[in-house]
Amino acid sequence: MVRAATGTCHHCGASARRQRLFCSPLCQRRDRLGLPVDRQGCAVCDGQIPDSKRNDAVYCSTECANVAATARRYGMTTRELADMRHAQGSACAVCRHANVRLFVDHNHVTGAVRGLLCGNCNSGIGLLQDNPRVLERALTYLQSVGHYGGDDDAVEHIGQTVSSAEELGLTA
Repeated sequence: MVRAATGTCHHCGASARRQRLFCSPLCQRRDRLGLPVDRQGCAVCDGQIPDSKRNDAVYCSTECANVAATARRYGMTTRELADMRHAQGSACAVCRHANVRLFVDHNHVTGAVRGLLCGNCNSGIGLLQDNPRVLERALTYLQSVGHYGGDDDAVEHIGQTVSSAEELGLTA
């Protein structure tokens, strides 16, 4: 759809220079992101954008800009990513560690997002080739030779994770 320059901003309705579609770069970016006119805060968290930021800033922090970029990379909205984080209690879906940086785990064949994992679990699943059979053999190995830390609950938890591997999209 081609828009004609009308002298009125296509995003907020303010006056725009005759040859322009938008009154400012901020309105242009907000229109491109599909943000409502009445939303003046950060595009991710709705927090206030600091005065020290550029006039056309859409995000209040580098963290919010990274969240938006991650969501776009995996075909999600920032709301979907935030909802997934909230549903997991802001913790890794595998080890349940909270207050760690979480990475989007996805099926490398279909691109489908499976959940949010800490760096160690994401790397571990990747190094085990996203293969539940290999993960089961690793669990069997740990159970037969003794596992780290002597925490039987952790091994039981790992077993539950393996049994729900299909739910996480880890099936081969």
